[in-house]
Amino acid sequence: MKLEQVAGVAKILQSFRLRKTVEIPWGDLSFLLDIQELDLLPRRHLIKHLQARGGNGEGRRDELYKRLKDSIRAEVEEIKRVEEERERKHKEIAALEEQGAVYVIGSNSKGQLGLGDRAPRTKFTVIPSTRGLIFSSISTRNDVVYAVTEDCEVYRWGNVQSKHRHSDEYLRPQRFGSLDEEDISSIAVGLNHVCALNQLSVYSWGTNQNGCLGNDSFRDHIQREPTLVSFNSHNLVKEIQVGEMHNCALDEGGTCWTWGYSANGRIGHGRGQNVFTPRELKLPVQIKFIACGSEHTLAASEAKVFAWGSNDGGRLGLGDTKDRHVPSEIPFFDGLSIKHVSCGTWHNGVIASSPPMNKGGYLYTFGSGYKGQLGLEATTYTSDPKIVPFFLENKFQLKKIFCGSNHNAVLSIEDDVYTWGSNIDGCLGREIEEKFVSFTPKPGLVHGFGSIVNRIGRGLPRSIAIGNNYTIVSTRKYQKMLEN
Repeated sequence: MKLEQVAGVAKILQSFRLRKTVEIPWGDLSFLLDIQELDLLPRRHLIKHLQARGGNGEGRRDELYKRLKDSIRAEVEEIKRVEEERERKHKEIAALEEQGAVYVIGSNSKGQLGLGDRAPRTKFTVIPSTRGLIFSSISTRNDVVYAVTEDCEVYRWGNVQSKHRHSDEYLRPQRFGSLDEEDISSIAVGLNHVCALNQLSVYSWGTNQNGCLGNDSFRDHIQREPTLVSFNSHNLVKEIQVGEMHNCALDEGGTCWTWGYSANGRIGHGRGQNVFTPRELKLPVQIKFIACGSEHTLAASEAKVFAWGSNDGGRLGLGDTKDRHVPSEIPFFDGLSIKHVSCGTWHNGVIASSPPMNKGGYLYTFGSGYKGQLGLEATTYTSDPKIVPFFLENKFQLKKIFCGSNHNAVLSIEDDVYTWGSNIDGCLGREIEEKFVSFTPKPGLVHGFGSIVNRIGRGLPRSIAIGNNYTIVSTRKYQKMLEN
């Protein structure tokens, strides 16, 4: 043995003496890779390492050394192979997800997040089966979700009932094949019924409570398959919105059509009975935007906003709490340029602007919001529209508002997402300053869209749906130029 080898053996033995109080991890790869001169290990150590790795501990010392070295090389190569395969799969997933996907966050007791379980998520999580799909329309209510892709494919998930033996399949998105041939472009969900729209027609299905299916029947029955809803209009319907048991459609001529439950005046046809087929609603201007709350409705032209239905909590924005059975103009918005409207359960949001703003507008809210839904700092009730100060002070122009029962989201003209209201199960998708309550009245930016997250490009929002303490966002194709 050469002098330098003797010195090497002595060094190794000294190292083991220093570790005599520490148990040697026999056969451990990391430990073995740290040994710079493996060939100088004592024979008994070579045997123990080999035996710990499931190898043969018999033979001469040089045979033991070669066997251990080959074992280490094989494990390193296997680790490398696994890592390469993992990286290949990651790139494959990333390439697909960057084409578009659906991300979810918040409560999930009925599988409404579509992730295959009932556990809440406090960070936006991709629904695996939606990778590669761009959803143009998403609607949710009562913990059920319907979504339509740009290729007119309809999916459904959520509202999984533990008592129903076959309902677990809806823990994940399922194709709703009944509309495969109808080229559906948008969808809207009520309490127990659904309406879908294509370029020519409206279809409805579900429970016909108070005539909400629009099929000219007053019977409270379940219609399991989509059925055509007839309109006495010369114009095509271009938008459909749904409340709990009433509906509002907008045709290309700017005319509103409503039907269903008439309580509190929510369909706008006076104090009459329920309406079982779409009926034209007389308004003095052509309508551009419509929205339905649970028991009330909004419609807006380019410069006017009308409200009708239940006014509990001042949700109609008319300065009082009296129900309206016919459309009533909200004086506050007269002359402003209306950009978008949305209804929550007890509150509403309107995006409006005045010159020189032309791309977007500021947000006005009204109604009741005891979980910060109004975005008006300490104000939890207002029967008159009030501007949300956060966006005004920061000069953030907005283009779309999405109101839920307990929280809201807006989309800016730069496609940034801001949220506020209830933050149960982290449904706002961001941290809040409040420490002792689970809500915030202050809007805040949601990070992650239009940027790289976990080495995957996440596109900008295409559609947003707000549920009861959960949020659903579909994205466009990721553009690398937008990377943060």
